[in-house]
Amino acid sequence: VLTGLYSPQSSVLDAEIFWTFENDSRNRLDRFSADLSTGDSGNVVMNQVMVTGCTAQIRFVRNEPEVSKPSFKANPVQASSSALLER
Repeated sequence: VLTGLYSPQSSVLDAEIFWTFENDSRNRLDRFSADLSTGDSGNVVMNQVMVTGCTAQIRFVRNEPEVSKPSFKANPVQASSSALLER
């Protein structure tokens, strides 16, 4: 679960990620600060608060606005029963 505070003035996200693992009783907690001002934070190394043995990094990349996709109507294809049986 990722939670945190984002500052629009500085474009910085101060956050933490709480991890749980399937079939494992150990939990992990990482904290980090990421500068989101450029649209790509680069790799941000996280500080392990609850250590599980491996290091982790995170990266945030701003998605470009979705370009409207052309819409079209597909013509239905009709197949004979013999064509459906062929492989």
